[in-house]
Amino acid sequence: MNDLVIGAMQDYMTRVNDAEGNGANPPLQLVNVASYEPFGPLKTLVLGNSLIETRAFDNRYAPSEIRVDGASPVLDWSYTTDPVGNITGITDLPNAANNRTYAYQDIQYFLTQGNGPWGPRSWTYDRIGDRLTETRGTVTDTYAYPTNTAGGRNPKLFTTRDLRRSVSVDCRECLGAAYED
Repeated sequence: MNDLVIGAMQDYMTRVNDAEGNGANPPLQLVNVASYEPFGPLKTLVLGNSLIETRAFDNRYAPSEIRVDGASPVLDWSYTTDPVGNITGITDLPNAANNRTYAYQDIQYFLTQGNGPWGPRSWTYDRIGDRLTETRGTVTDTYAYPTNTAGGRNPKLFTTRDLRRSVSVDCRECLGAAYED
């Protein structure tokens, strides 16, 4: 089995503008040309299979559309954002069943709802931003944090539980997680 090694050409700002996968015979061209907006975001990408990805942005560089054209649009997502730039909706123009909606907490802008083809998702947080629950359809995970000597919470995620597993993570170092099945 051959390993695939990606080789990329970069512009003067170290942005990729050409990429090739070595390991196939002949080498597989992944990206032929990439162009960027004046202050950085990807604008167009000509893929090795001749499809063209185009991205559009508003004046603040929040995404407004991502489109991939072939014989017909392969992908055409239209974005809506709130006044601070959070994405509140993605409309999948070729397939409305893949539309997505998002909601955020008013004050801290934490994601509180994310509905789409994966089903309904929601999250709750305490007043300092620690996640308390995550709900996926009818399954809810509950998060708990150990208290410190002053009665507040430590930055360590103590445990989360659902019907399938228990997870413990130390987010002070975020080096790993322990799973119990």
